[in-house]
Amino acid sequence: MLAALAAVALLCRLFPLFHVVSLRKAAEQQQAGVFKADVFAREFWATKLLPATERAVDLKNLLAALAKDPAAARKKYGHTLGIGGATLFLVRGSGKVTAVEEDAVTVALDESDAKVGLNTGLLFGNAVRDATGLLDVSAYPNSQDFNDISTQLNSIVENKVAPALKEKAAVGEAVRFAGCFELEEDAQPDAPQIVPIKVEWP
Repeated sequence: MLAALAAVALLCRLFPLFHVVSLRKAAEQQQAGVFKADVFAREFWATKLLPATERAVDLKNLLAALAKDPAAARKKYGHTLGIGGATLFLVRGSGKVTAVEEDAVTVALDESDAKVGLNTGLLFGNAVRDATGLLDVSAYPNSQDFNDISTQLNSIVENKVAPALKEKAAVGEAVRFAGCFELEEDAQPDAPQIVPIKVEWP
């Protein structure tokens, strides 16, 4: 009898009926192989997108270049997806707030006659994802994953950047910003609507 119990105990030790695994490790194991767009978007935002704004083109210079030679300015400063498509720009600028509306904050650019809108409403499209040119669609065999990245990046703007902008914006306030906008083929950048990525109040 004792020998039998000893044998059973040995078998259980060698081949346990269950494993104790931490909840965190269990969650990681369960999610293994599943693309998490929200996690990816947060990391991309912090480690790639925000640093890229330091290299963004000055908006007043871009607008002047587009007025002078649109094709050359698009090629030099923008990113185009496909042939004959819209051009996406990553920009930075500064100015003073001239109006605060439900879905936009209007800014008169420093050293320029131009006015731009900083979008504070719902976002559609892929400007935030594509303006830097840092993400390649061919790296994502599942196109839905690539689309989900755009949705999650737009969500960061809608839920974090835009509310903070609306809360502090007031007519006459000086503001520095970085963001992106999309310019359709042959369109003129009259009062471009910028999707804000980074906003500072000097």
